[in-house]
Amino acid sequence: MSEVTSLAPLAAKIGPIAKLIGVSRSTVRRRVRDDSDFPRPFTLSPGGELLWPLAEVRAYLDRKAGRSVA
Repeated sequence: MSEVTSLAPLAAKIGPIAKLIGVSRSTVRRRVRDDSDFPRPFTLSPGGELLWPLAEVRAYLDRKAGRSVA
């Protein structure tokens, strides 16, 4: 069995998502509500914290920028 030395996160909470895209938490919430292209959050358990798939957030940024921003 191979050893895993580092594992990049696949999802993030609202705070890191807001930082990643350079907006406030309330703007992230507004984007979820008003922008049908913005990635939808999910939870791992009922009532759990909202998480956003980082790959989807990066793809959203790429589309908005018209190029790869990663």
